Amino acid sequence: MVKRLFFILLFAGLVISLGVGLSYRAFAQEEKGTNSQIIKGTVKEIADDEGYIIVNDGSKDVKIYTTADVMEETYLEAGDEAEITAEETDKGLMAISCSYIFEEEESTSSEGEMPESGPFSEGEE
Repeated sequence: MVKRLFFILLFAGLVISLGVGLSYRAFAQEEKGTNSQIIKGTVKEIADDEGYIIVNDGSKDVKIYTTADVMEETYLEAGDEAEITAEETDKGLMAISCSYIFEEEESTSSEGEMPESGPFSEGEE
């Protein structure tokens, strides 16, 4: 009985957390307005004064103006994969936030599988 109650409460907590997360995301999108967009790509260049960055989104280079606040909270370098939320302004795209895109390292064997060869492979005794 206690285990069942624990799992019910755990599930309810997850559902509530998911709902709050989705609500916040919708709220944040409304706050940013409809003129914001997300650019994902490789950082090609960062201005010496950090006033803008150039990001290649896979098809073209995009110039995004930045502020000191945005650049201080992320330590972007040329070559980094990043996701930038930017808002269209009179000047051009202005970064609202930046975050890294982390690639998962591919392993040569799946988790839980034994390697084909080695000191304990089948057939060797």
